[in-house]
Amino acid sequence: MTLPKTSQSNNRRNTAKPTGAPVSTKETRDGKEITLYQVPDPWNDSFWKNDVAGQNSRKQVAEEMAAVYTLAVGSMGVLGTHLSDACEAFKNFAESKVDDMSADDVTTDMMKAVFGKALDILKDLLPGTEGMSTLAKFLYEGIQDGVRSLLEYPASNLGAIDKDAIKKAIRDLAEAGRKLKMQWYTATPGGEPNQQLVPLQKLSDVVSRLMANLKTNNRRGMYMDEWEFLETFVSTEVDERAALLDHFYGVPSSKSSKLIALKLFKHIARRFSKVYAWGAASTRDKLQHSQKELSKIPAMENKFFSEAIVAYLP
Repeated sequence: MTLPKTSQSNNRRNTAKPTGAPVSTKETRDGKEITLYQVPDPWNDSFWKNDVAGQNSRKQVAEEMAAVYTLAVGSMGVLGTHLSDACEAFKNFAESKVDDMSADDVTTDMMKAVFGKALDILKDLLPGTEGMSTLAKFLYEGIQDGVRSLLEYPASNLGAIDKDAIKKAIRDLAEAGRKLKMQWYTATPGGEPNQQLVPLQKLSDVVSRLMANLKTNNRRGMYMDEWEFLETFVSTEVDERAALLDHFYGVPSSKSSKLIALKLFKHIARRFSKVYAWGAASTRDKLQHSQKELSKIPAMENKFFSEAIVAYLP
């Protein structure tokens, strides 16, 4: 899901595959000669051939743009499913482990460190770059908000800490994952009332305007984000689009979604391993650990984490 540091337009030209005989130029980059293809211009007479063909071609391109948006909706559903599965897997592994703990020395701050401090991991989960377009940045922030709400929900419900409260926080995480999955998975590409996919709303607006301009042959009415989107996806193969959405717009492909979910699981498991080890340790080990002396606590943390990963991975 990492966006490139090089210019968006150069990367698009090198990725998109125009139909017919493409116009290409040679360029040296990083000491290597590469071929840059000129993406077909939907308003170029030589591309449309004649008025009738042009009208039909513009209609086809408009349908392709709608298909890209539909794919983005599906990709968000896949991401929500993977994130939900990661939260559910953590619940299935960790809930029973709480019985090995004593909650007397577990504090609210320790629990919030597991679930509440989401901002410091979002950039690791969803890496972006300064080169993101305005539209890509909007999509990126929308996905960030979803993951942030996922992690902050358990912390917002914390009360007095005991074993039941710890188990509830773990179950709340799984519940938040299911809610996020439903929000992202059940959204419709048409943006029907109460089913709009909020992170993709601006993308929906861009595609709708772009389709209208294509159908009415209104090139002058296009905004830059519409033109950039068109330039990225015109004349691309179906199997390319998920990679392009991931690469340029931060909408994760299925492969990226699996990696994001794994990172989320590892983050939660690693942080909770510290709470578990502290709660399950003897008074002597806690004292030694506090005085920076050798104790069993680091080994208990590592054991919890490694067993969690084994339980999560297929």
